[in-house]
Amino acid sequence: MARLSVVVVGGSLVGLATAVALGRAGVRVDVVERSTQLLQEHGSGLGVDLRLLRQLLGDQAAPGLPVIAEPGRVSANWRDVYGTLRTHAERTRSVTIHDGVTVSGIAATREHVVVDFADGGSMTADAVIGADGYRSIVRQQVDPAKPDATYAGYLLWRGVLDEGDITSDPDLGRRAVAIALAAGIQVFTQDGRYLVTYPVPGLDGGTGTGQRRLSWNWYWSAPAADPPWSGRPRTILPDELDPDIAAKVARAADVWPFPWPRLMDLTVRRRRLFANAIYEYLPDRLARDRAVIVGDAAHAVTPMTGAGLVTGFRDVLALTRELARADGPADVPVALRRYERVRLGPARDLAQQSMWWSARFRSAAPREAA
Repeated sequence: MARLSVVVVGGSLVGLATAVALGRAGVRVDVVERSTQLLQEHGSGLGVDLRLLRQLLGDQAAPGLPVIAEPGRVSANWRDVYGTLRTHAERTRSVTIHDGVTVSGIAATREHVVVDFADGGSMTADAVIGADGYRSIVRQQVDPAKPDATYAGYLLWRGVLDEGDITSDPDLGRRAVAIALAAGIQVFTQDGRYLVTYPVPGLDGGTGTGQRRLSWNWYWSAPAADPPWSGRPRTILPDELDPDIAAKVARAADVWPFPWPRLMDLTVRRRRLFANAIYEYLPDRLARDRAVIVGDAAHAVTPMTGAGLVTGFRDVLALTRELARADGPADVPVALRRYERVRLGPARDLAQQSMWWSARFRSAAPREAA
């Protein structure tokens, strides 16, 4: 049987997981990622499923990942999860990663798919896999009638602080550490507002007292025409953030109990505040001809579901199983339709759960004055 080849568009977490899983299954994989600085763009924590990571990477692959385990949740740094996946992708012989490459178009024929690049180059493969997030270009090929995710009307103000920053602050100290870090994951509500906080390992992987970091996420109503947006809602990195808007966020934190107002003010002063616009996508299909979507490209959701990454990893496992069953390149479209039959229901369920939560949040959340 001829060896299959795929182009994975998107080299973030789900894209790298796709590359490793398919590479381990004997598929030749090229990953194309438009960014050259993904590690600079994600400084926060996230929940991970170590069992799924082991399934994707191999039984011995995940134990070295620094995590903080609590009942019902395992937290890690985004950077550490990315680093683990990137390392395994680079060590998988049949995987090649191309950074700084922008996809300009995709054309599928009966026999193959051609992925064109903005620099004039192209690749030909048996399939193209969109792991390219809520702005997916591959989704345009999969469902041209419904290509775009929808802005949900709110953002996450996100911040990270080293435990040492907290203990060294005279107004915070160990009392604040006990409240903000020792209690594990916490969810606060106040007149329709939501704040989610949890400890993550330090940047050096430390998980003991004094070594951790605090990650916090404040859900904040922000219609598309409101600040902090000056155009299309998007991720705003710390060095892009208007200092006046950051200061207003710190002042607005007075609605939260001690130590959160001071912690948020400290986050602003340390220039570790950033914003993520929340987008949602409810899929009607996941595959068409030789194109398929996984992860946020298939089901962009609010982080409040706590299941976006897990669902993306399950997409990857299902896709790998179906492509491994393909009887050569001619059978790839059939394999992708099998994947769609397995994963469309869970993807739609997650997206509908997200949209239900977002509608409730928008109806109750105050319109903050940033």
